[in-house]
Amino acid sequence: MAKTPPPDFGKAGRLKIRTDEQGALVNVTAGEFIRLKLTVKGPGQAVFAFGCQHRPLWSAPDFPGHPQKVYEWHHFKQPGDADAPADTYALTIAFIGGITSYTFLMETVAKSGTVVATLKDFDASSTAAQDVLHTGIMLLVS
Repeated sequence: MAKTPPPDFGKAGRLKIRTDEQGALVNVTAGEFIRLKLTVKGPGQAVFAFGCQHRPLWSAPDFPGHPQKVYEWHHFKQPGDADAPADTYALTIAFIGGITSYTFLMETVAKSGTVVATLKDFDASSTAAQDVLHTGIMLLVS
């Protein structure tokens, strides 16, 4: 009998990583910003939070129309978005709300709208409601 491989996270979590940068430089003086997109699948509601080491920034209920299947937001487009020249940002997703999979995409985007770099791109899934996934990145702004 074949053994079931151990989970990638939590009790039953599976992770398919396409891109997982640990740090990046964002040239906000040239108009670069971060674009984030979280796509959810499953019968329930998304449960997630995105923030930096200084403050929480976004969670699912902050979005008009929550619950939804796609959450999109930008960072470093508004004055005051950067709390420090170097800051750690993190996304936490939970499966307690009935969602069975999340796809997360984080990109650096030029002022023109052209993608400069893909920073995070992954699929996370779980059948265990208690599973939680954390992912982080250090962003330097200039």
